[in-house]
Amino acid sequence: MTGSFDIAKPNLLQGMIEGQMQPVIDKAGKQVPKFIVLQVLNAALTYDMYLPYIDEVYKPVFQAYYDKHHVDVVMVDIWKERDVSFNNDLDLDPVVIGIWDTGVDEAILPAENRWVNGAEKKDGKDNDNNGFVDDINGVGFDLNGNKVTELLFPIEEKNSNYQQYEKYLKGLLDLQAMIKSDEADELKKYIATLPPEEVNPFIENLNMYANFSHGTHVAGIASKGNPEAKILAARLTFPYENIPAPPTLENSENWSKMYKNTVQYFKDNHVKVVNMSWGYSQNSYEALLAMNGVGENEEERKALAKKLFTIEKDALYAAIKDASEILFVVAAGNANNDVDFANNIPTGLKLPNLLVVGAVDIEGKETDFTTMGKGVDVYSNGYEVESYIPGGELRKYSGTSMAAPQVVNLAAKIWAVNPDLSVAEVKDLIVKGATPSEENKEILLIHPQRSLSMIQ
Repeated sequence: MTGSFDIAKPNLLQGMIEGQMQPVIDKAGKQVPKFIVLQVLNAALTYDMYLPYIDEVYKPVFQAYYDKHHVDVVMVDIWKERDVSFNNDLDLDPVVIGIWDTGVDEAILPAENRWVNGAEKKDGKDNDNNGFVDDINGVGFDLNGNKVTELLFPIEEKNSNYQQYEKYLKGLLDLQAMIKSDEADELKKYIATLPPEEVNPFIENLNMYANFSHGTHVAGIASKGNPEAKILAARLTFPYENIPAPPTLENSENWSKMYKNTVQYFKDNHVKVVNMSWGYSQNSYEALLAMNGVGENEEERKALAKKLFTIEKDALYAAIKDASEILFVVAAGNANNDVDFANNIPTGLKLPNLLVVGAVDIEGKETDFTTMGKGVDVYSNGYEVESYIPGGELRKYSGTSMAAPQVVNLAAKIWAVNPDLSVAEVKDLIVKGATPSEENKEILLIHPQRSLSMIQ
């Protein structure tokens, strides 16, 4: 509860001002972007009205309230009794799952869960003449939308000490989900000792590791308990810098081609269901343009951002629409907002073969971070979900990114039992098998046992 108080330190705020706000102001000239003005005002307010009184005023008040009202309750895991795990001796059909994410460490997955392109070999050539080199377990694209052979971001080239950031990422996710843990405590202590000039590199390295590990964690959740789940990795790359390069027409056109090529690859290789635990908005493009001093004013940046975002949105919409035989499952987001007003992709794409997933905790109760709204079809556990990270160790992460692949897992199990079902039928089984939350009847909690029992 008081985690944010422990992180809020003068050194952290100074580092963010010097590393993130001041460079944008320097590039802006006479017209500083509104969001930077608001950040500066918030920083001033924090310095004057917040930091001096944390230990003497805020923390004691909140701690007293917590001590008075807190009740130690053992959380009851509702998901154990709902889950279904298949054995190798069952008569199941193989199901190819596309993990469209920041990369998958296929080597740490059980051999039975790896999709393998038997017509390809690792020799730097396009042996099967499909336009991709060395696509043995899937395909990859870099930040600019160009084809690459690595299914994982080459993190060692950027940071040879990247592994230490795994524990800091776990701590950050725990703080965001209001979970007390040793990793959260260690993160708070580490941040308190950071010199201001090291704040910016620390945040960028943390972002880099988050991108690096994300897809592998998702893949482990999607394939759990299903020996016939075959993970096909489709890597896309997101920036990790605090001030990334601005979006350009060339990049948007490349990403449009990437969307088309990736979905076509899914179709060519008989993918049944795809997990998409990512998203972005037009507003994010406006911010990137402003950060880099692109455009004379906000109106010009808004127009350019809309143009670039629309190019990518239209391409992704067309690609998914044209793949009606594939179910695309997307994470609702962790912004605690309404999905219907966020204008993000892919959650904003209204298509019959797309399913949006929100996050609840192990008791089936709404999390503090999940995006909600009528556009969210079902909810699953996004709290302390255990899965692999690159290298093979198991870690518990939280977020709608962890909730979506559990729905993918269910869809793959349904198809493993009956491969003849259509996308509409599988989607219907998932939704009709779900049960309303006791807290909010509009929140439908997936129920794998019920959905699988409904298969004809």
